[in-house]
Amino acid sequence: LPAPCFLIEVGQSSTKKPPAVLLSSVIVSSVKGLLAVTFTAKSVPIRLSSLTVEDYNNLLRIVEAEVGDNDVYGRTIVANVVLNRVRSSHFENTITEVIFSKGQFSPIRDKRFFKVKVSEATIKGVNNALMGEDYSRGALYFMDRAYSSSHAVGWFDSSLTYLFSYGGHEYFK
Repeated sequence: LPAPCFLIEVGQSSTKKPPAVLLSSVIVSSVKGLLAVTFTAKSVPIRLSSLTVEDYNNLLRIVEAEVGDNDVYGRTIVANVVLNRVRSSHFENTITEVIFSKGQFSPIRDKRFFKVKVSEATIKGVNNALMGEDYSRGALYFMDRAYSSSHAVGWFDSSLTYLFSYGGHEYFK
């Protein structure tokens, strides 16, 4: 039997949901403007019933816009932070809602989110996070001190618990 698969047009939003499965791999390919996402059932329990195509595309775009210069590990961490927020009762309930919450991600504010071209490294990092790889240590926030305002830096330093640094970003909860 073929693996569960769904097709979407890159850059388009949809409420079509992939099936809920146990994953062992996620394969993403793009042909003529269609993004094919294939999920192979096996060992890692992830319920995809609440993951929409729009959520997946937005997670790819925010990771690319935030850490497109990082390696796959760094991209996985940022995807983990978004997923941690979805799981937290202190944030919105979907990936898209978390990403578009007012004032949360600078690429939304400065419009970089809408201009990025998603790379293979970002697809791999996001898929790693969706497969259950988590290097975030529970982080709910991250910042790049060099590009953050003194007000934001002060809030991070005084209101949150520092966890670790990676790829130019500091991670907090």
